[in-house]
This record gives sequence, C-alpha cells and structure tokens, in this order.
Amino acid sequence: MRILNIDGTITTTTTTKILNKLAGEKQEDDFVNKYDLNIEKLKIVTQDSTSGEGHYIFLPRGAILFNLIKEYIYGLYADLECFYIETPVLTDFENLAVVNHVEQSGENTYHTNSSGRHLVTKIGVLYSQMGLVGKNGLSSSHLPLKLFEMTKCCRLEEKYSPLRRACEFTMIDMHELFNNLNESLDESLQIHKKILELAAEFNLDFYCTYKVTNDFLEKNLEWILQLVRLHEREALLLEANPRKGRPINVEYHFDVGEGNPLEVSAFQLDYDNPIKFGILKEDGSNPIVLHANIVGSIERFMYAILSRIIDGGCFPMWLAPEQVRLIPDSVDDLELCIKYASMLNKESLRVTIDDQLQCSTEQRYALAKESMIPVIVHVRAENASILQAPSFYNYTDFRLKEFTEQVKLETKGKPFMRATYPHRLSQWPGYF
Repeated sequence: MRILNIDGTITTTTTTKILNKLAGEKQEDDFVNKYDLNIEKLKIVTQDSTSGEGHYIFLPRGAILFNLIKEYIYGLYADLECFYIETPVLTDFENLAVVNHVEQSGENTYHTNSSGRHLVTKIGVLYSQMGLVGKNGLSSSHLPLKLFEMTKCCRLEEKYSPLRRACEFTMIDMHELFNNLNESLDESLQIHKKILELAAEFNLDFYCTYKVTNDFLEKNLEWILQLVRLHEREALLLEANPRKGRPINVEYHFDVGEGNPLEVSAFQLDYDNPIKFGILKEDGSNPIVLHANIVGSIERFMYAILSRIIDGGCFPMWLAPEQVRLIPDSVDDLELCIKYASMLNKESLRVTIDDQLQCSTEQRYALAKESMIPVIVHVRAENASILQAPSFYNYTDFRLKEFTEQVKLETKGKPFMRATYPHRLSQWPGYF
C-alpha cells in the first residue's frame, strides 16, 4: 500500500501497525475496550429492552450531552451558510435511485411493507436531498447550493456497542452542488480545515485515508498534498474504482485507544448521484456534488469525545451534564446546599447535591470524580471549600459571585442547555 508523506513523496509500506492506524482496519472488529465499559458506568446510554439489541436510550446525563453536541455541530455547519432541512426516516423503495443506492449496502438496510408499499429506513441522508433538487430543478445562479440535515438513520449490524456502533443513530450530512471542479476543490479544502479545527477543539487524534482514482491523483496531486501538509501527518493512499463516479473520498479515522480507529468524518466528490437522481442545470449538464461529513453521526462523535474526556479526568465546563456537585458534610449542611443549588440554577448552571449521607464524604467525593464532574464543592458548617475545579477558578473557597462570573466567561459562545433533573441525588433512581 502507498503512503502520502508530508514532504510530497509517495512511498510503499507493508507495516501492519501503520496500515491499521491509517486505514482504520480494526474499527469494525468485535472489540470491547475501556471506553465501552466507562460509557456504561457513566450512565450515558442503556440498552432499550423494548426495541431489541443495538437500540439505546439516552439517560438524563446522556440526553444533555447529546443535545449540547448536536447544537455545537449545528453551529459548525451554520458557519458555512447552508440550508438546513429535515426529512423523513422512511424512503420509498420504488425509486430507482434509492434501489441502486441500497443495493451497494443492502445487508445493512431495514425493509418494511405497509399498505402494499415497500419502504426502507435511511442508512444515510442522501436520498431526500438529492430527490428534492432533482424534482425541482437547478439554476446555475443558485450554485453552490448547500443542503444540510441531521436525521435518524438505521443500520443492521452483526455486533453493536453503545454509541460506537448503534442500530439507530443521528446522521449529519451536507451535500454541496457546484458548477465545476475548481469550486468543489476550494470548498473541500475548507471542509478539511473545519475538521482539523474540530479535532483541535476536542483534543482528538486522527489519521486520514485518501481513496483516489489514478486520473484524479495525476491531475490534482499538489492539491491532495496540500491537505496532507495541513494535517501535518502522513496518510494512506488507496486506489478508487473510477466506474463508481467518485474520484476522491477522504476518511478521517479518530484514535479511540487500544489501536482501534473510528471513522468519524469524511468528504467525497460525486459525479454519479446527480445522474441517478436526474439533477440537471439549465444547460442540461450535471453539477458536481460534495458529500461533506464534518461529523458523520452524533453518537460516534460522542464516543470519540468521551474517549478523550475519560483519559483527561473531567468534562469541559460547557459540556458537563453536571457542572457542579455539592457535597454536604452532614444533614445540618443540607439546607445550605439547597440554597446554593437554587442560586446556581438561577445562573443557568447544572448542579446536583449528593445527599446520600449514608456514604462518607470521601466516598461521595470519589463518586463525583468518577462521574467526571468539573466542579466539586464540600459544604461544612456554613463554609464551602473547593475540592476540584477547572484552572480558570483560582480560589480554594467557594465564592458564588466570582464563580458564576468566571463560568460565564469560560463558556461564552458555547451551546447551553438547562437541566431538568432534581438536584438531590437521593431522588434519582439507581439506573440514572
């Protein structure tokens, strides 16, 4: 196999370690690593007993985390000035373009028959976007045209794991239509930069695989090498089948530990689907389509983020399902904790009180750390001391005004969601 190097050379390698990392060859293996186990321990998701294997319920912490990440990703695409749409989960299997697409990965597709109609669930969000443009026509004056959605999809799999490989997931995809190749290459470069920024924001490590036709490689080698240099890491180069009409497909395999890469992001150029869906410009020619997955699915991205947070010790302040945990020393301190919680709640902070007084202070502090809560406060005899806090808070005692002001500065511009759960952990069922 060939390697794209930062210095612009293309070399050959057979080293298994390099190939596994660059190609993500182990991502579909049946493995359970420490992150799978910790995600279950954190009570982010749980198996839905009424829906069968591979279907998961987002528990209260997980639901907050899911929606904060969803809003964050929405903001990434909003920066690109695209049209947001929402589409159905089911697709008519009588549509020949859908049939052709499903045949490429039919073993993963759910089929259903209702009232004499053959329907399939989406395994990606291509159908509705391409169908919308194909039905209504396309004017060159509207190009580039960018459509984006966040839609529930389903895939049949042999093995499932929480978040990493779920049967039902939220697919995020943007399809951009262009007049010519140069426009699509310029935009692909911007998507690549956006993915690099995303990885830096969450301290994610990843490797790229470039699947390219020989003709495209020969004509656009310098542009490809520009992407490699921006990443500052060698990449795997594979030959794409020219008959599929997709001259380049770049996959981003994020490192989630123990040698198990996970494809989270991707982009590809597509000449084929505009033909299949009958998308024509006024001159009768087909546009070029760019599939842009800055994040492929919320669930997989959550898994990648959690793998880093688990290693790092606690959630970032804006992303923490519980931002503050108050630990009363005794029953006499509970009233003050409730007062603090009420005041923090008014400042839109997500706060809990560990009033499980049958456990020692040390045990409750250890539980808060295991839950990766960024701020842990010990309340005792009218005093509140900080047991753990992010570096932006410089005090050892808990000063409510200063604390809330610094949190607002730290989380400015980040997504926000109020907590709906009760503050006191004694009111939480054990499975939450």
